[in-house]
Amino acid sequence: MDRQALKDGKERVRLHLLEPLQNVLRLKRPRGVAEWQHVAGLAELQSRLAYMSEIDLVALREAVASILSRDGAWPSPAVVIGFANTIQRPPPSDSPKVTSYMASAAGARARAEGFHVELYLWLKAHAGVPTGEFQLRELKQTAEANARRFTMLLADRDRGLALSSGDLSWLAWYQSMRERANALIADLTEGRAA
Repeated sequence: MDRQALKDGKERVRLHLLEPLQNVLRLKRPRGVAEWQHVAGLAELQSRLAYMSEIDLVALREAVASILSRDGAWPSPAVVIGFANTIQRPPPSDSPKVTSYMASAAGARARAEGFHVELYLWLKAHAGVPTGEFQLRELKQTAEANARRFTMLLADRDRGLALSSGDLSWLAWYQSMRERANALIADLTEGRAA
């Protein structure tokens, strides 16, 4: 998650989860928990739940409200995160190998040549990095097929044609992978230039 997405996500958590629970339901610090621990727990929730959509944060807020104790104290962050994981699973994190390689000249080249999404997925699935022209050719061929499918599905959707749930899921998944690959290339290459 890039810096701006994290900032936006934390703000979403504040607006749709933390503030409504504090200001509307008047949740208070649990007994036996120091003020600094409570504040740190809420900050952890903001960071850990920043990936969640607004609608899923509202659902999480309702789930938390349904289990409140008699004294109106906040449940532990672990309980809230457990609920969150059942509502919207967090995105997989990327290893240092994936982030570093995507931010290298190889990642920038892959984006310029249109196969950065496939490179990102390959790096997540394999222990090493792609070597040799054969692997690169396969990634490029897969990228061409995925680009055709993506463009076709977008065009069908824009014309008002009903897409299957599988096509809609693939479209959303591929778009999220494209955004993640682009963010890794942009964030880390900009960070190295600074």
